[in-house]
Amino acid sequence: MFAFYKIGKDEYDNLKCPCLFEFDGDRTYAKIEFDGDLIKFAYSTIGVAPEIMETGNDEIIIGVDLDVCIYNRTKKSVVLHIKPICFFCELLRVKDKLIVFTELDVYLINLNTHEIEMEFNYPDVYTTYELKDNLLKMKYVEGGETTVDLNEYLNS
Repeated sequence: MFAFYKIGKDEYDNLKCPCLFEFDGDRTYAKIEFDGDLIKFAYSTIGVAPEIMETGNDEIIIGVDLDVCIYNRTKKSVVLHIKPICFFCELLRVKDKLIVFTELDVYLINLNTHEIEMEFNYPDVYTTYELKDNLLKMKYVEGGETTVDLNEYLNS
């Protein structure tokens, strides 16, 4: 179990712990505590909370703004860091796969190998998804949609 906290810049600067990501211009500072460990990260959007997911493999996934990363708590290091070209929207776990939705792209990541197994660009800005019988339907702002059959990825 983890606990997420937004913190001030001074506290952030004084924390002696692994940093997941940070860049010039960041305005929001955060830390995550879990089982006596601590990690920190910073991002630019004010008023947005990151999406945080535990995998059960001693890993934690964080998505916010223009960053998505997988942090391995045993290794105490980031095992995958994606910097999408547009803003992160949400995460979806299906078996041992992680689906990362951004405004204009989707990524399918193997949680065992941390490899990106699929990536494609949307024809429009993403709004929502539906998942039924391993068919992933993504809907867009202008009313269009795309369907991807996940069976070939889930059986590999």
